[in-house]
Amino acid sequence: DRPGAGERLEQQPVPLAGDDRDDSALRPRGRDERQPPLPPFLLLVHPSQPVHSVADLIALAKAKPGQLSYGSAGPGSPQNLSFELLKTLTGINIVHVPYRGDGPALTDLVAGHIPTMFGEPTPILPLLKDGKVRALGVSSASRLPIAPDVPTIAEAGVPVYADRGRGGGY
Repeated sequence: DRPGAGERLEQQPVPLAGDDRDDSALRPRGRDERQPPLPPFLLLVHPSQPVHSVADLIALAKAKPGQLSYGSAGPGSPQNLSFELLKTLTGINIVHVPYRGDGPALTDLVAGHIPTMFGEPTPILPLLKDGKVRALGVSSASRLPIAPDVPTIAEAGVPVYADRGRGGGY
C-alpha cells in the first residue's frame, strides 16, 4: 500500500508473469462486499471559518464559488468521494486539495491551511474537544454515539446524502 492513492494503487492490474496465466495479481484487493462498511466521516471545518452548520458551509460556498477548498486523503479516497457527493447534491463549487493520506490533510486543517474536509471520527475527537476543529455533520444515516451532538448531514439539510452509500456518504 502507498499513501495518498485512496486504495487505487492496490487495485491496479499488473502484467501476467510467465505462462502459468495466474490471474490472482489482476484481482482487486480493495474493499468488496465481504468487508464491513466504511466508517462514517465527520464534515469538519477550521474554527476560523464563519460557519457553524452544514447549511452555513453550503451558503458560504455558494457565495464564493471556487474560492474555498477541501482536503482529502487523495483522489478517489472515500473522503474525496464523500465531499464530491456533497458538492453534487448541493451544487457547490469547492476545490479539491488531495493529500497523501488523511493525516496530512488533518494537519493542514488544524493549521488553517485548508478550511474543510471529511475525516474519520476517532482520531478527530480530541481535536474537537480541544476546539481545534469544528464538526458540522456526520455522513452516516444516524448520529454517532461518540459524537451525539453532531447532526447527520441529512438532518442538516441534505436529505438524500445518507442514502448514497455504505456507511459513509458515497
